[in-house]
Amino acid sequence: MVEPLPPAFRAGGFDCGEPDLTDYLCDGTAARDEASGMARTYLVRNEKGLVGYFSVLADAIRLETRERPRDCPYSAAPALKLGRMGVAREHRGQRVGAWILDYVVGLARELSAQAGLRYVTLDALKRDKLVAWYARYGFLRNGGHEKGLAKLRSLASRNELTHVSMRFDILLARELLDGVPPDHLPEGNRT
Repeated sequence: MVEPLPPAFRAGGFDCGEPDLTDYLCDGTAARDEASGMARTYLVRNEKGLVGYFSVLADAIRLETRERPRDCPYSAAPALKLGRMGVAREHRGQRVGAWILDYVVGLARELSAQAGLRYVTLDALKRDKLVAWYARYGFLRNGGHEKGLAKLRSLASRNELTHVSMRFDILLARELLDGVPPDHLPEGNRT
């Protein structure tokens, strides 16, 4: 079950193994982002309690010419960003993360019927296994976007990027499903 973050929510005992992601939900930052309209956070629960969470927000990505689909002549494209995602340690290896990705891609497809939206984006922690996991799902690295971020960061400091910018083309996924619109697919196949 997915539910919006309740006001003044406190996730007592939640730990996803990544301090920044755990703190985002537990220290009130998610609630502040929610109140200020910066992001929307959702809780993922099962019958025993909190399994994980994710936050989404509007985004736009820069695309290099070679990264653009044939039908996209613009250097930037609208996206729904998966800002944060955490799965409780005790639920790792149970495909909760993939289920959340399925949910977010489904949400992006629904929103694309209301407003221009082409991609789901995320900034993966710069860990080979994690980046490979997103790539297996279908996410690609954003070369143009990463170059722009690297330039900005090099002006501020000489630190390397700590995240890998990635994108998932929701229209390409539709084409892979033989052109069947997601609202015509059974509930479990909407990815």
